[in-house]
Parts: sequence; structure tokens; C-alpha cells
Amino acid sequence: MLSTLTPTRSEKSLHKPVFLIGSLAYLVLAVLALVFYLERTAFLDIAFHLFYIIKNGDFAIQNNRFGAGVTQIFPLLGSKIGMSLKSIMQLYSCSFVFYYYLVFALCLLVCRSYRFALAMLLLSTIMVTDTFYWIQSEFGQGLATLVLFFALLQFRSDQKAERQWYQYPILFIFIFALVFFHPLLLFPFLFTGVFLYLHGKTDKDILKVSLVSFLLMFVTKAVFFRTVYESGSMRGLKNFAELFPNYFSIQSNRDLLYYAIKDYNLLFLLLFASIAFYIWKRKYKKLLLLCSFFAGYVLLVNVSYPHGEHQFYMENLYLPLSIFVIFPVVFDLIDLLPRRSLLIALFLFLAFRIGHIGWNHQQYSTRVAYLQSHLEATRDEPPLKRIIPASKLDKQIMLMHWATPYEFWLLSTLDGGESRSILATDSPEKLYWAKESTDNFITMWGVFPYRELPEKYFRMKDFSKYYFEKATQ
Repeated sequence: MLSTLTPTRSEKSLHKPVFLIGSLAYLVLAVLALVFYLERTAFLDIAFHLFYIIKNGDFAIQNNRFGAGVTQIFPLLGSKIGMSLKSIMQLYSCSFVFYYYLVFALCLLVCRSYRFALAMLLLSTIMVTDTFYWIQSEFGQGLATLVLFFALLQFRSDQKAERQWYQYPILFIFIFALVFFHPLLLFPFLFTGVFLYLHGKTDKDILKVSLVSFLLMFVTKAVFFRTVYESGSMRGLKNFAELFPNYFSIQSNRDLLYYAIKDYNLLFLLLFASIAFYIWKRKYKKLLLLCSFFAGYVLLVNVSYPHGEHQFYMENLYLPLSIFVIFPVVFDLIDLLPRRSLLIALFLFLAFRIGHIGWNHQQYSTRVAYLQSHLEATRDEPPLKRIIPASKLDKQIMLMHWATPYEFWLLSTLDGGESRSILATDSPEKLYWAKESTDNFITMWGVFPYRELPEKYFRMKDFSKYYFEKATQ
């Protein structure tokens, strides 16, 4: 049974200011994405994706995560029409912000829900710190699509119209896409569906159909479309048996506490405010839902990675925590604030979070400068094709080195420069055969003859043999 969902006059009055504040926030994020395009695109996976998008003239979909196509379409089209490499990188960097803004605008202007629009806006800021610079993960894009999916469900409920046959194929297409975005979307999907069910303002029948359909498709994918990468990612679950019962003394818990104080303080502040609100209002079902999903998901991630990982990677895994906090905030807590106070609080919140995101560029700018300095130092020392022992690189700055061929290619080719082929590896001796290679671009997982690389974006002019730098003594 549906409750009355026609927006009240006060709710309608929030649509325009939320749209203006949100548009301004995404504009600033787009400017940051443009300013720090090198930090975002000459970095690990995105550099890897750009290499294959440009080389193959096609999408670079990995592990059946087809949702990546919503942002990869931008660099792909850019390469098809002959844009410069710099313009393609800038376009790719901004495409993520554009997609999130599109979801925000659709929630507000099409679904007519400032609450879901706020959910998308908060998702883009409340926990995002390092993942603003490590942008490739399909997880964040999947979470944005999840917000849009449930906004559409509620909009359908608001209309109270006859259910048409074509709505179910659309529903299943959305769910199919979500299932293939990322396996961990299972948890925020279940949480959001159950939360809206308890909230009582979305058609409960359609929510039931959605939850059951998602679970069936999820199981089908896990059985018939499992990839080696995702199977490997599940190995961390064995730690639940190996570490039992010492789950609370692991390094990843200490790391999260540090991150919570340094970067995610507002997220945890709103978590505690939501818990207090539900206790005060005696909404124990929502309280149980929030606490069980938040604590359970933290336990799942931290026990799977007990020794911790780089923050950009762990933050990506933690992103569903923002969903668990955002929905209680936008559907319950904000009703405590008068309209003017809510808008002021929203503006200040976004200003603080976006400022924090911008300030956090230093680590990633240092990394770009470090790579550029290596290019500059070896520019006049032929041969330009090099194999570098990873021990010679600063591990604290580099974080990871597997993507160095793609990163050095991008940075060396910008602004009309000569493309360089430089690979950092832990085992240079396994590549000694490359001492005789004169016309190949060598990476960790492939060797590409120059003739296979588009000349506009791969200016490979060095036909000398690869030079092996000596390891640090």
C-alpha cells in the first residue's frame, strides 16, 4: 500500500536551490578534474584503459564489468574523431564528474526527488578523497547507477499509474547492468531496497520484485560468469576462519580509524547522528538495518584485507558505507532542519568536502612530478627505451609500478613529445630477451609491435635496443 508521495510545498521549494547548489558543486568538481587530469589519468588503471581504448579503437571492458562503458565512451569517441591525446585525457577525467552530475540531474528534474538528488550529491563527496584521483573503478559508477535506479522506482510509485508491461524489461535491464558493475554492489542494493521498504514510500511490490530479481541475477552471474580476478578477490574470505576470533586487532581496523579521523570525519559524524535519531524516535528496525550493514560490511572488508592496502584501494571498497549513512540522512535526519538551515548546512558541507578533495591532490601531484622527472633525467641519455628495476623507484611515491609503461607513454607523448617505452619491474632478468628488441612496446602483460600502434598517439621513434638500468646496490 502506497502512502501519499506528492511533494509538499516545502519539498517543492527545495528543488531549485538544491539544483543550483548541486550544479555549482559538480562544476567545481569538474574544474578539479580538469586541473588534475594528469593525476587522474596517468595513474595505474586509467592509463591502462586509455592504452587499450586508443590502441584497439574499442572499449576496454574488464571482468565483464560493462558499466565502465558509460565513461569510456568519451575517450573512445575522442580518439575516433582525432582529438589530441591531452584533450582525450582531459575529457576522460571530466567524464566521471559528468556522469555523476547526469544522475544528480535526472533524480531531480526527471524523478522529481530532491532527496535522491541529495543522495547522489553526497555520494560524490561525503567519503570521496583518494578515489577522486583513482577514478577507474566501476564500483563508484555502479553506486551512482544504483541511486538512479531507486529514484526511478520511487518516481514510478509517485505516479500511481497503471503498471505497463514495458516497465519490467526496463527494470530487468537496470538490474542486469547493476549486477555486472561490481560484485560488492550486492550489499548497498540490499540495504537500499530494505531501507525504502521500511520507509514505506515506495511501491513495496516493485521493491520485492527488484530484490528477488537482483539476487537471482547475482547468483547466475556468480555461477556462469565468474572471472579469475573476482574469484581471486574472494580468497580473502578465508581469513574469517584463520583469524578467528581476533578480528579487532588487525591492521586494517587501525587504518580505518585513522582514515575516519583524517578524511571521513563527517561520514562518521552523520552515522552517529543517525543512530542517535533512530534511538530517539524508537525506529529500531532502521537502527538495526543501519548498524548491521555498516558494522558487517566493515568487518567483511577489513577481515578480507587484514594487513591493509593503499588508501585509494581501500576507500573504493568502503564506498558502500556512504550509502548506508546517506539514505538515513536524506530520508529522515534532514527533516529536522528548517529549509534555510538545511541549505546553509548543505553548502558548508559541500564546501568543506570539495576543499578537502582538492587539498588531497598533493600525493598524486608528487607522483606525476616524480614520473616526469625520470623522463627528463633520461631524455638526453639514449636509448630511450628502458627496463627499470622497481627497487630504483621510491615505493612511497609510486604506490604501485605495474602500470609504468602506460603512464610513461602518456606523459612522454603529451604536447607533441616522443613516446617513450619504459617498464619498471621486480624481475628485470625475465625480460633480458628485450635486449634484442628494437620495434616493440613492452608491458607487463603484452608486447606490441610499433606497427600495431596508432601513429597519432604513439610517436615511437626510437628503434634502438632496450637499455636495462642497474639495480640499486
